[in-house]
Amino acid sequence: MVIKFNTNKVMQAAAVLLKAHTGRISRLRLLKLLYIADREHFEKTLRPITGDRAIALDNGPILVRTYHLLKGEDSDTPAWEQHILPEGPQDHRLVGDPGVTKLTRREIDLLQQVSEEHRQKNDYDLAIETQQFQEWIQNQPARGDSKPISFDDLLAALGLEEHKQRLEDESQAAAALDRALTTAAAGKAVQPAGRE
Repeated sequence: MVIKFNTNKVMQAAAVLLKAHTGRISRLRLLKLLYIADREHFEKTLRPITGDRAIALDNGPILVRTYHLLKGEDSDTPAWEQHILPEGPQDHRLVGDPGVTKLTRREIDLLQQVSEEHRQKNDYDLAIETQQFQEWIQNQPARGDSKPISFDDLLAALGLEEHKQRLEDESQAAAALDRALTTAAAGKAVQPAGRE
């Protein structure tokens, strides 16, 4: 996938949802709303908001690295917790505004729209809704287990298989560019100084 996971961007997306819920939200609700927004954005633009990998759990699909950030189990947890902290066993609250500089206007609008559309649903209803997604049904795990949701399964669920080759080509081109930039940066760091 072309879009890489960016902790600051995901934190800003989570903050948009937290603000829509007066600064406090359950972990399950936050994970579900982020997944739904990511999925809808991908369906409309062929680009996710988060760049996170999806996994299927008992209660439907979630974004895995975001889950670990919320649980305090990620290397970026200290940066995350400057803005979003756990409160009680299942809730999270916004303690500092991370801004929205990493998000596009379209992404912000979609996050707010998803929040509003699901406002009247409780957490259980949200979980049930995400269990209707074809990519979860295809990868439904054994009780208490998890299973990765492949990119191919998401494309199939959204009826976007015809875009697979283009997305793979873009991903390979982005990876090649990253390698070239890394090599160039490493070469500059080790080049001997020129003669005077």
